[in-house]
Amino acid sequence: MRRDDEDVLAEALSRAEQDLVLSTGNAPLCQISGDLQATKYFEGRWAALRALRGRIDECGRDLEQAQRDMATRSGVAWVSYSRGAIDALTEMCASLRAAAP
Repeated sequence: MRRDDEDVLAEALSRAEQDLVLSTGNAPLCQISGDLQATKYFEGRWAALRALRGRIDECGRDLEQAQRDMATRSGVAWVSYSRGAIDALTEMCASLRAAAP
């Protein structure tokens, strides 16, 4: 993993965390109620990127797994979470390919 890759991931993870905090109004996730679609989406983005720390070379593998998970999940909250993960990983894999020498 190149240092540039770590920086790209750190920046994306920081943005994902900020989006998650904004979607919850800074409340703990366990205290969120009502329409959870947006919050679960941002949680999925954050969790997928966080899981890549130290293993960024596995971005493509994680994306494939997230797509398989999406196909097997039901419920609005899980689908939103999976969509967030897929979107974040798709963007991250594309960023890494664009930055590759």
